[in-house]
Amino acid sequence: MGDWDDSIKLFVDLIFPEGKDQEWVERIFAMSKDIFAETPTYKKLVGIGREEGKLEGFQEALIDVVEARFPALVELARQNVSKVSQPETIGLVLKGIAKASDEGVARAYLELLAA
Repeated sequence: MGDWDDSIKLFVDLIFPEGKDQEWVERIFAMSKDIFAETPTYKKLVGIGREEGKLEGFQEALIDVVEARFPALVELARQNVSKVSQPETIGLVLKGIAKASDEGVARAYLELLAA
């Protein structure tokens, strides 16, 4: 379950520090993970986390590619990439910049992010 699971385990560890109780706690967490994974709320939270992670990954990748290919455009990339909330949009611009023949073409792609 991720961060929630780890946070709850920290508190449980204070109550059941070691031994048989700890084994019991591990079994309970393993069972609850399966139960929670089927609920709509859990699925929604996991989906949101994946989408945010995907967005951040594309943002970082775009800046990295711009930095490697067109260093003069890094600041423009940083400014404009934060304005986009759709990972797919950044992905398309990333592909365009990766294939851009020159800085002018790359700049045009980056300016699309601000539109």
